[in-house]
Amino acid sequence: MRKPEKIKPENPEKSDRRRFNYTKEFKHEVVQFALQRRDDDRIKPTCRLYPGIQPVQLRRWIKQFIEEAVYRLLALKHVKQSQTNNLLVHRDDILSS
Repeated sequence: MRKPEKIKPENPEKSDRRRFNYTKEFKHEVVQFALQRRDDDRIKPTCRLYPGIQPVQLRRWIKQFIEEAVYRLLALKHVKQSQTNNLLVHRDDILSS
């Protein structure tokens, strides 16, 4: 995984915070890196390696990542169940003919 460049404000004399939009791929990369670490040593070390990412932000990304994964698994299970039901109906039609 690549290490991101440090984020520097354009005008260092201004103290206003800037919002950054991170790509879904970048978020996925950071989350995967964090999830490879132990539970009790995950958030802060990852944030140190990715400057500009706050612990609260990383926790939110991890939560979203897990929710999306669960949703995909449930959707896949539903599709497989539908396919199985269709096969059973088709089998019953063939047997009743």
